[in-house]
Amino acid sequence: MIWLRRILALLLLLVSLTTLGLYYFAHRQGQLATDYTQLADTKIDWDSLKVPTIEAPSWDLLIEAQGFVVASERIFQMDLMRRSASGRLSEWFGSHPSAIAWDRGRREEDWSGVAKRAAEALPADERNVCEAYARGVNRFIDSMQWRWGMEYIVLTHGPEKWQCSDTILILMSLVDDLTRTSDREEWMTVWKKNVPADWFSFLFPQDHPWNKPLFGPPAHRLTVPKSKLAPRSLNDELLADSVAADSYFPGSNSWFWAGKTGAFLAGDPHLGMTVPQIWYANRLRISSKEWVAGVSAPGIPGIILGRNPFLSWAFTNVGEDVDDLLEEEISADGKSYVHSIVGGKKVFKPIREESYTIEVRGGDPVQGVARFTHRGPLLGRSALGKDKLVSRQWLGFFTSRLRLPILDVNQARSWEEMNKALDKFLSPAQSVLVADNRGNVGYRMSGSGVRRKIEALTAVPAIQGEWQGFYPPSERKRLWIKRQPGKVSSIATANQRIFVDTFGHHWSSDTRQRRITEYLAKSDAHDQKAMHDLQLDTYSRYLQGFTQWIVRNNPSQDVAIDRVLAEWKDWDGFAKTRPVAFYLALEAHRVYTRALMGQVRKSLLPANLQKSNFIWKDQNAWLVYLLENEKALESFGFDKRALAHFIIKKTAALPASSGYAQTNSWRAQHPMAGAVPLLGTWLKLDESPQVGFEGLVRIEREHSGASMRAVWNIDEPLKSAWVFPVGQSGHVASKHYKDFRKLWFAEKTANVFPEKIQWDFLVP
Repeated sequence: MIWLRRILALLLLLVSLTTLGLYYFAHRQGQLATDYTQLADTKIDWDSLKVPTIEAPSWDLLIEAQGFVVASERIFQMDLMRRSASGRLSEWFGSHPSAIAWDRGRREEDWSGVAKRAAEALPADERNVCEAYARGVNRFIDSMQWRWGMEYIVLTHGPEKWQCSDTILILMSLVDDLTRTSDREEWMTVWKKNVPADWFSFLFPQDHPWNKPLFGPPAHRLTVPKSKLAPRSLNDELLADSVAADSYFPGSNSWFWAGKTGAFLAGDPHLGMTVPQIWYANRLRISSKEWVAGVSAPGIPGIILGRNPFLSWAFTNVGEDVDDLLEEEISADGKSYVHSIVGGKKVFKPIREESYTIEVRGGDPVQGVARFTHRGPLLGRSALGKDKLVSRQWLGFFTSRLRLPILDVNQARSWEEMNKALDKFLSPAQSVLVADNRGNVGYRMSGSGVRRKIEALTAVPAIQGEWQGFYPPSERKRLWIKRQPGKVSSIATANQRIFVDTFGHHWSSDTRQRRITEYLAKSDAHDQKAMHDLQLDTYSRYLQGFTQWIVRNNPSQDVAIDRVLAEWKDWDGFAKTRPVAFYLALEAHRVYTRALMGQVRKSLLPANLQKSNFIWKDQNAWLVYLLENEKALESFGFDKRALAHFIIKKTAALPASSGYAQTNSWRAQHPMAGAVPLLGTWLKLDESPQVGFEGLVRIEREHSGASMRAVWNIDEPLKSAWVFPVGQSGHVASKHYKDFRKLWFAEKTANVFPEKIQWDFLVP
């Protein structure tokens, strides 16, 4: 037994030494020990939350230094994003089916090839910026191999050299996040082919009852379907057989307000939560009169959202439809497709094929063949049928649309100069608010509008659906609002429908924009705190109205029902002030939508399609319509009182709880959290409760929500503030790995501008 004790003691010693070694190495990564002095003519000043101010005598040196600094904190994140975009995750994570499937999807669409061609096609000035950033990243990779991060020790791989095309891959990923709709179109096509036209128009509306477009009149064409569904009993079977119609879509907010107490530009963009966070806060400075401050996306040079000495700007997603599925006609031998029709005859051309190989860690390579028409990658879509092939026609595959005019944006001195810069910002389409230091504000839509022959919200025949080109930047919507002494001016964007066009946008909803607008209109004396409070706002006019509808249609029944009715009778509609009322409202609404959709599926869809995905960003439109037109429920085959009573009975059976915020706790984690012993434990973040929900200005779900909150104070710019959900550093042992998180969940902010550095705010 002595030999066994000696072996165990030796193993314990080895484990202890390994743990101590990892602990020491991890903490080295988290220290400010990187040699930044090798950046010639560059000075870096860090604030208490590790937001750097990078100073250099020229923009070229600034961008190169930015590449070095961002890589020093986020190289693994950057590396992971480019591998994800190029279809190379299996090289790291092995033969897991999800990794193989993801890589195959990217290879079949040839993202790497598109990125390389786009990088080569960049205008000289944009290419120079892209290359300068890559030089900075590579200087870090070459000179700081012991500072790459703990993840590389686990993976036994180091980062490859950064290229300009890698920056384009990151850009493509952002464009995909903000514009991908082809998945939705796949399922919309199933619905369109199987339900009556009046029901399809109602369930996938092109208008919202609360919409007030920024440009032109509204078009409230939403009407109740003429064909009524047969009555059906309300029971659990109806709920069990349906798929809930409460799909979550993140939504960004931005607004400007000016009155007698000041002027403010507020922005809280919403993206999928990541650890480290998606943004890297930094300031680039040549002098007190030439600088830019804000956030960058790791891997992309310059500042995407922020301000400079003259202007402040914020983005929200337009939701423009730039991603179509085109049904291709393929020859009998499967080798060619109908390219065009000339003189009434079909012209076939060969399908282009490219072989690819996915390298798999610890496994055999996976071979495949990517196929392309001139309209895009040729893909199969299961919902459309196993023999159906479609081309994905997406703006992100057009190399001419993948531009990086970031320094033009960062250096703009006026509304006119910003417009010229944004004319080069061709993808994705964004609603951009721009405020100058006088408190004037402009709105414009960036990006490339698509010229079409037919509506393409579902899969359409390729010849008809092929794009005709792009609208010139000069035709993008814009307006300018001058500040007038003693008068209030305001404008808000929150993924609402900006204007009514022929083909429709995949915009998100009009509920948040309406709430923001009403809040701003309540006072001519808002302050900066009011702007931040609005970013945290949890009022739901819709849910308040929905619960009142249930109250009106339910007389007192029993103790359990009375308990729920009592929660709602005087509820102010705020999730945070009355968490139990909000929790019960959500559960009641889930019963409501399941009942409605269950009835629709059973009545209109064939049995084999009754579990088809129902995905539409603005389904709230028809829910609002039903709330405001109760008689329309008859089209669903329901009596409103019977439905309201069914809902309250199901809700009353729930345990009394205020547990929504806990159920909705933060779940976003580092990719290796929990997967790697010891290191995974260090990487893991607390799952803090969250009170936000879709449809509220404060949107929060388990894996997505606001990725930053910023309020730019126009009249007193040094008071501008921001906050982020996770810390600046990507290194687990750094105290800055999650220190912003304390402010975030305490609903506090940090100053943007360090007091010890001079910042001039100018008027051209």
